[in-house]
Amino acid sequence: MIIKVFYAGEYPNGFTPMSYRLHYYMKALLSYNVDIEIVMPTSKQKVRGEFEGIPYSFVKTIKQTRFNKRKVSKKYAQICRDLAKRCDIVFVISCNSNYCIKLITKVVHKEGKKIVVEINENPYSSIGSRSDFLFILNIKQKIFLKYRVPEFDGVIVISSPLLKLISLYKNANAQIIRIPILADVKTIANNQEEQGYHIPYILHAGSLNDRKDGIIAVLQAFALAHKKLNGNIKFILTSKIAVPRLLSKINSIIKKKSLQNSVEFKGIIPKEELDKLRNGCALAIVNKPSNTQNDYNFPTKLSELLSSEVPIILSKTGEMSKFFIDNENAYLVEANNVVEIANKIEQIIKYPDEAKRIAKNGRILAEKEFYYLNYAKSLYSFFLQLL
Repeated sequence: MIIKVFYAGEYPNGFTPMSYRLHYYMKALLSYNVDIEIVMPTSKQKVRGEFEGIPYSFVKTIKQTRFNKRKVSKKYAQICRDLAKRCDIVFVISCNSNYCIKLITKVVHKEGKKIVVEINENPYSSIGSRSDFLFILNIKQKIFLKYRVPEFDGVIVISSPLLKLISLYKNANAQIIRIPILADVKTIANNQEEQGYHIPYILHAGSLNDRKDGIIAVLQAFALAHKKLNGNIKFILTSKIAVPRLLSKINSIIKKKSLQNSVEFKGIIPKEELDKLRNGCALAIVNKPSNTQNDYNFPTKLSELLSSEVPIILSKTGEMSKFFIDNENAYLVEANNVVEIANKIEQIIKYPDEAKRIAKNGRILAEKEFYYLNYAKSLYSFFLQLL
């Protein structure tokens, strides 16, 4: 069985949730000696390589802009047609726009091969910019579900709500499988390395998005906990990229609560530095307000946090509520509840031994539920059934 993965992202140096998830898919398949390769479009000159036994290569294409999306989609389809000639299954990642996936599906089937698509969130539920209007996204979602999904030979989803949704639209002969967030818990461990901070810190690694991550409530909760703890805590974020209105709110809270010396934006940092920050942090907060995006999602960032034994404050949202127990393997709160989040921050800082116990139980949960090799057999069987 030969599988070519078309990934419209960066690997192995992407450090995004998707690149991590893709890596563990590939390691799981590699454990069954499947012939795999990750192929990525790029506008830059890059060479092929191998990472932990997983081969990857790049195909030169044009750089995408807001004005040439259709042209880029045609180039992506051309790449996938060439891949289909050299494999049994084309596995498409991060390319779910209606027009692009329609072209790719058509050329793969024309070559007599199968196409598998990963769907990791409710289609077209994410508002990425001010130009994303809900009524337009709703139309695109209906098109994707009604016309695109039935064309796929196989679908991988990451949550039970997504499994239920996509099962309503897939064709009767298509295969579907739920694979949750994945981690390599056998090798990742929290070293609690010294990071040069003389006080405990919270780490937020990822983009700033209030709809997806409730970042305003998190920052307000930090301000409240900061006051209760007499300033003995810091908040470190790895990005300050957001829509102007949200950035204005964030800056306003920081100024109003006099947090200028307690909130630090790192920007884009190397993976090694991010790993060290994660290993040294006192806690992380995964606050997911209930909406059409989060109710179908399962945050991939949890896999790294759990594996690193980081105490986590989690909202009781979507798929997460099925796995976690308050004060047992995580600290559970109602989404966007500023007081509850602040109280949990204070609890973690004041009772570090209890936090370590809960974090260790979180790692045990990850080893049981999210270790990638636990899903290797079912993932291999899923692809095998397509042949």
